[in-house]
Amino acid sequence: MPAVRYFPAERTFATLPELYDAALDVIQDAVMCDGISIFELADDGRSLEFVATRTFARDLLKGLELPLGTGLAGRCAAEGRGLVSNRAHSHPDFFAVPDQSLAFRTRSVLCSPMRHGGELVGVIELVNKVDRGDFVEGELRSVEALAAGAAANWRGAGSREAFYELTRMLRKIVDVEGVSIFTLEEGGENLVLRFSDTTRKTDLVGTKLGLDQGVAAAVARGREPLLVPDVDREPRFFEGVDAVSMFATRSIAAAPVLFGERLLAVVELVNGRGGEAFTERDLGVLRRIAAELAERMHRAPSP
Repeated sequence: MPAVRYFPAERTFATLPELYDAALDVIQDAVMCDGISIFELADDGRSLEFVATRTFARDLLKGLELPLGTGLAGRCAAEGRGLVSNRAHSHPDFFAVPDQSLAFRTRSVLCSPMRHGGELVGVIELVNKVDRGDFVEGELRSVEALAAGAAANWRGAGSREAFYELTRMLRKIVDVEGVSIFTLEEGGENLVLRFSDTTRKTDLVGTKLGLDQGVAAAVARGREPLLVPDVDREPRFFEGVDAVSMFATRSIAAAPVLFGERLLAVVELVNGRGGEAFTERDLGVLRRIAAELAERMHRAPSP
């Protein structure tokens, strides 16, 4: 029986495409087959959306959607368990449309759900074992272990991708020296710096602040945005981060990231370019983008 392989736990991924590419690499090394595809569960939870593949038909498969229960991947998602069919065309759930569209012949299929915390996030599907062989139980166990690791990283990568997208959006509208994103630590006693993009590249990600330390903490407590034109006049400003980073904070705009009543994060802008203080207009932009981030983070919560 093949040894069970595991997804590398030490790696982190900035974006979902980067994660998918790594997952395809690891699975391809573990099980030799003609094609590997990754499907994500759609936002409405009713279908699977094709997102990545290693096969000659990559471009032709873009945009493919499968309702839950349709095809072997859809059946895997609907039942939440892995499956193997080495006579795919004879399986009652086989979905022939891709084969017909691609002039391809599917012989054997192995599918594994991607789950994290008991929640389905997608499906990994392997097609046609090399040398016309059959997929075996040990290979299913390996792919299930790899799928679990990929799913755990999927949540983190999804949030980081949302953070990068937020930063790109903000910098197109508001000229700033720094953007930071904090989330509540489990238990709600501290804020944790999850993302930072500043002109000074000191890596402070992972820094923890008490809920009585700083403007971001005040926003987390009050669930309302704050505009601080001059930190020297703001008693809630916490100088400890500047002392470590050698950064000189002059002004701050911060807003909560709320999904309903639930606080997901706090976004903090630091220092308008050229020494300009942030304005009510800047704060309005930040609030709108924080609302967009809330939707993204709700779909892919922070790790």
